[in-house]
Amino acid sequence: MGLRRRRSWLWRATVPAAALLTVAIAIAVGAASAPASPAAEPSAPAVAVATPYPYETASRLGPWGFPTRHATDYVAWRFFERDVELSSAMRGPNGRTGRFGDAQSWAANAAHIGFRVDTVPAAGSIAHWNGGEAGAGGAGHVAYVDRVNADGSVVISEFDSSVKYGYSQRGQQGTPAVRAPRYIHVADR
Repeated sequence: MGLRRRRSWLWRATVPAAALLTVAIAIAVGAASAPASPAAEPSAPAVAVATPYPYETASRLGPWGFPTRHATDYVAWRFFERDVELSSAMRGPNGRTGRFGDAQSWAANAAHIGFRVDTVPAAGSIAHWNGGEAGAGGAGHVAYVDRVNADGSVVISEFDSSVKYGYSQRGQQGTPAVRAPRYIHVADR
């Protein structure tokens, strides 16, 4: 049984990576063989940005206790990539155990179990919106803060916001500034 589980895990981890590699190769080959055009058309559709998030096409309960293909699971995965615990049920710095459910509950729960929640962004923090704030759905929204810009706005990466069940990034140079109402500091970089 143990060997079967290891193979199953390996298979689930390998398939998304192989699919991503196949898409990257296809794009590279297509670009190399495409005839040169004098100028790109301004109305050309944007190319989807690939992300190594492994649950982009799977709808289930993820390993951190959140539904995959949603912002909460994506943020938990970003912390996992940094070897920092963030799960739906976890103990905070003050020793209390809390439950991170829908994104709307994250700030209150984080504060309750001892994490700092404020309006000061930091790289590696969690941008948080309650339901209905700045276009967030009824369940609220969370995003990972990749970088803080000189003007105090942030560059965030997120899932299931600008692209339904997909990855997006906002706040880069040349795009509208992003300022979340609050930031959750679990393990800033």
